Amino acid sequence: KLPGQTFAQHSDAVHDRHISMCGYAPAVAALFACRDLGADQAEVVDYTDSGMVTGDDSEVVSYAGVRIFKGRA
Repeated sequence: KLPGQTFAQHSDAVHDRHISMCGYAPAVAALFACRDLGADQAEVVDYTDSGMVTGDDSEVVSYAGVRIFKGRA
């Protein structure tokens, strides 16, 4: 569920939760667009991090593939 109704609330949530994420603004814009188009569900399709390739887990960049969709009524 989206933590707020406005873009500013989402920006505040990113800051308040200490989320370090490149491109959070486009991600939030996509979530708003999906919600406005009727999406009501999300599924993580894949999640990995750069340590899986390098073998060094001390500092990683994570990647997630998420499917956002409208479920069956």
